[in-house]
Amino acid sequence: MGDHAAIYQLVRAVHPGLSREEFQDSLETPGYQPGDRLLVKLRDRILCHVQLATGVMLLGSAQLPVCRLKHLAILPEYGTAGFCRDLLAAAERQMRARGCVLAMLRTAARPWFERWGWVACGQLGGSYANARDILAHLAAHAEPPRMQPRCSARIWRQVELAGLMDVYQRSTAARFGPMQRDEAYWRWLVRPAQRGAIIAAIDGRDTDEDGARRARMVGYAVLRRERIVELLTVPGQRQAPAALLAWICREAIECGLPTIFLDTPADDTLHDLLVAAGGSRYLRPGPARDELMVRLLDPAELINRLEGVLRSHAWAAGQRMPCQLRLLVDGAAYRLTLSSRTARFVPDRKGPADLVCTRGQLTLLLLGGLEITAAAADGQLVVANHRVLDTVRALFPTFALWTSPFDDLGG
Repeated sequence: MGDHAAIYQLVRAVHPGLSREEFQDSLETPGYQPGDRLLVKLRDRILCHVQLATGVMLLGSAQLPVCRLKHLAILPEYGTAGFCRDLLAAAERQMRARGCVLAMLRTAARPWFERWGWVACGQLGGSYANARDILAHLAAHAEPPRMQPRCSARIWRQVELAGLMDVYQRSTAARFGPMQRDEAYWRWLVRPAQRGAIIAAIDGRDTDEDGARRARMVGYAVLRRERIVELLTVPGQRQAPAALLAWICREAIECGLPTIFLDTPADDTLHDLLVAAGGSRYLRPGPARDELMVRLLDPAELINRLEGVLRSHAWAAGQRMPCQLRLLVDGAAYRLTLSSRTARFVPDRKGPADLVCTRGQLTLLLLGGLEITAAAADGQLVVANHRVLDTVRALFPTFALWTSPFDDLGG
């Protein structure tokens, strides 16, 4: 506990956007223990720090124990001494001991982490546009007025936590990559020091003349100044995204913020709206933006937990079961077997390999981040024959992995 003040000074020097209030708030994260922070010290001086934050990532029907590395920081004068590499190795041992199958972090230092087996995965599909231009575009393409109450937006109220939880659960049910959030975590996540502004989309009239509340929440947006870090609506709500975006634009204009930035999944149709309003889109973070990177810790356990997801992929593609693949991963031979009951990934040196890949490529295969046909065509993957290629495409289709940056803000 006595190291927290010194840790903040180190982290603040490397991550200047972190306020003291946000750091203090991180100490109250549900389940937090001082032992979640790993340090490299020279006598009493802290040279390097990282925090481990365990959680559960939802990948379709699968629940994956993962660990996010947060606030990785090292004193600049010790950057080439190998301390950061040693700290990450110690963190990896801790994560394995906790039963995590994936390690995750957001960083702008992608090349450095790629040298140590991390891969970039799950792009944020960022876009930006002028707030006045967005409002003009929304007004020009608004639906004609109707008699029934329309969707509106306003500041979220603390008593509406259940509404946030319901929208998040319903809107992420079909997504790959969101973090599981229980009530205790939500209560911490919406603390003022952590959350910024939360805007609620309301279906119908907010209150009747007698003051009784009749409407229900159908969406919300999390705003950090001009940056929208999370915007979710329940399925079938066509008006909610526009209502949220219009409210945010009007508020930005009032605050003297001319440009709105949208950091939501790459397949979010709101990006097309911002581009149509005269904005621009970027699919990869720029030099000053963090990128989500992952490291595979336990491939056998990950595949075991993905059993239902892999089976769903196979059925959707008409793949017969049981099916089997022999893989050569960085020179190590394995056999992947998927049946109607189990998914197994075990060492096996019998027979030639059906698929040759690196550990990083295996990570991307499992997380839907590798376009298999293109990877095989340019030699990234070595595939034995067309039958194997069809099997690999059936089991590992590409999909948009999305882990919200809201979970990584503040603490």
